[in-house]
Amino acid sequence: MNKSDAIKFQSLFDEGELSTLAKGLEPFLREGDLDARYLACSFSIDPNETGEALDLRRIQELKVLASMWHRASLVDLAWAYRHGDDVERNEQKFQNLMTAAALLGDQNAARVLAEYLEFELGETGLSSIVDQRNV
Repeated sequence: MNKSDAIKFQSLFDEGELSTLAKGLEPFLREGDLDARYLACSFSIDPNETGEALDLRRIQELKVLASMWHRASLVDLAWAYRHGDDVERNEQKFQNLMTAAALLGDQNAARVLAEYLEFELGETGLSSIVDQRNV
């Protein structure tokens, strides 16, 4: 999926045009596109899929995508572990997944990780350094 497709699909998602989005994602999903898989696990057009079933499907897919180093999946799964959303709360997994996303170039993950470390270590200044490096 190229950047313009990603922007178009994200716009459809944000506007709630889920049927159109699902149809547009089909060719990308057939190719196994990771970004398409990530987006597809965030919604359902199946009237029989419960919210609980969607949550379970999403977490399972995030785990698979994270194992393939998909940055957005790493970040979403990290937050799930941080807050215990549909998984058992686990600070170490939060930190490990967020670190992986930061190492793969996710600037927001680097910022979150810097703030997390500042809090945990009782120090300041790391997030400012991260911000300067990302200008």
